Amino acid sequence: MTIEQTVTITDDHWLHFELPVALPLGSARVELTVTPERTHAAEAWVNPLRGRAKALGLQLSPERVLEMQREDVELENAIDERLRSRAR
Repeated sequence: MTIEQTVTITDDHWLHFELPVALPLGSARVELTVTPERTHAAEAWVNPLRGRAKALGLQLSPERVLEMQREDVELENAIDERLRSRAR
């Protein structure tokens, strides 16, 4: 089942979802993809990083920043998984 919903991300960065009653109970894989509707909002967020990168002699595109974030999340997930497997 695919559920698509447009939401507003507020200052607290919390999202709450009400799932359809027809959704079966039990284990499920949930996949979340966030795509900002306004490109300039993403640009504004990246600009402070560009300033720091420029001071270091680097160039960062919004795409590279997002790629770096994905890499960080993957690393954090791998660390979490290792910690969970040790706790078992």
